[in-house]
Amino acid sequence: MDNQTPAKQNEEQPNAGALSPDAVNQDDAEATDTSDAQQLTVVEKQMTGFEKATLRWAKTAVVLSGLAAVFVCGQWWEMRKSGADTHNLATAAGNQADWTKDLAGHMKDQADRTKDLSDRMKDQADQTKVIATQAKVSADAATSAANTAKDTLHISERAYLVLGPPKNDFPHKVVEIPIINSGHIPAGTTTVVLHWLIYKIDNPTTDSSIVMPDHILERKWSKVTYFFVPIGNEYNVEANLHAVDADQFNTGNIGVMVAATMTYNDGFPNSTSQTWVFCEVDRYSSDSKTASMRPCADPDGMVKLLTSEDGYPDTQNQEK
Repeated sequence: MDNQTPAKQNEEQPNAGALSPDAVNQDDAEATDTSDAQQLTVVEKQMTGFEKATLRWAKTAVVLSGLAAVFVCGQWWEMRKSGADTHNLATAAGNQADWTKDLAGHMKDQADRTKDLSDRMKDQADQTKVIATQAKVSADAATSAANTAKDTLHISERAYLVLGPPKNDFPHKVVEIPIINSGHIPAGTTTVVLHWLIYKIDNPTTDSSIVMPDHILERKWSKVTYFFVPIGNEYNVEANLHAVDADQFNTGNIGVMVAATMTYNDGFPNSTSQTWVFCEVDRYSSDSKTASMRPCADPDGMVKLLTSEDGYPDTQNQEK
């Protein structure tokens, strides 16, 4: 009994001095590492400086080679990634080019439509210009027709004033000159400036219109204004010939000149004033041995002559 118990105990409790296989392997590894380190130390001690430098350069080369390999791998990766990006960019650029081409096509279509619209607008403008020209022509024609109608009405209906044949009453030393309105409406403001000259004639057979200054017996002028002259003959202007002698006039020894300028409104408002010039001078007939008053050949010239003689508008020779 006593002998069996220890044996059992031996089986149950392992030997404290015994090692497990794992422990043995670990010790062997540590021994091997220690041996390698020792051998490396011995080898390093036995290496020369050149060999040590070569070893260091080798280590450095290995490190640099590793770094180069990493860099090359990185470059490869970046190039691969860049290639994909470049492809994407190329695709995008192609899409952009297609879109630009489509846009250019749309713009061309729009430009063509704009040109068509511009052409239509030009045609419309040309038509409008033609219409405007025709309208202007029509307006001008209407204006011309209206002016023609107005002028025709003015000409056909206006007042026409003349100084008619005078009534020479030399025995009473008066000449009466009628104002005749032969138009269709009354005349407006009318002014008559009358001039007369009486002079001696030495030889009745000569031209009695030649007046010697020292032979003048009377030089006068008078002025009369009417604000309304009706149709027909209702007014007369008179010249009082104070120095005339009927007998001497009939024998041709006294000459008489009468001239007048009449200005008047023809009855239309704002129309230009009209003018009528009147002139008569005596003529002696050697056949009948008598003198008579006859129209002048140059009324305007006679008015200027008598105006220079009586000094109109100087009031010195004005008939009161």
